[in-house]
Amino acid sequence: QKLSGNEKSKSIVDELDDLAGKLMQTKLDGSKASFAIIPFSTDYKNALVENYITDALTESMFNTGSVKIFERENLDTILKEQNFQASGVVKEDTAKSIGMLAGVDFVCYGTLKDVGDAFTVNARVIDVETGEICAMARTNVTKGDYLKNQVLLLKILLLSL
Repeated sequence: QKLSGNEKSKSIVDELDDLAGKLMQTKLDGSKASFAIIPFSTDYKNALVENYITDALTESMFNTGSVKIFERENLDTILKEQNFQASGVVKEDTAKSIGMLAGVDFVCYGTLKDVGDAFTVNARVIDVETGEICAMARTNVTKGDYLKNQVLLLKILLLSL
């Protein structure tokens, strides 16, 4: 798609702003809610794509100014220590456990589905205290050059095995 001189292409963070807005939660006392965002998973375990889109969503949620984000490195440590990444599948009870260990109010997790020229991002937010899903949303993220290259590289790697 060609852009005219005045149009600017949207970044992945811009594309995820609406999704981030739908996932926002507030605490009853009005203070900022704290979130842990678990890396989203693809069907074919492409960690580069998973981390790229998860990081972009994290940035988009942070940019709202209405939540506190649990540091990703600390979350990765918890995930490794508790072997939560072994299956690659996060469910409500797993998300609640991770949130309790991290000491956050909410946990966001989801999946990425490759749909040709885009990824469909399916996200859920769990209330750590109750274990209930309190938000669900979906959006498509256009594959820019980086994402296209990562998908292509993985396909080439898989074909060579």
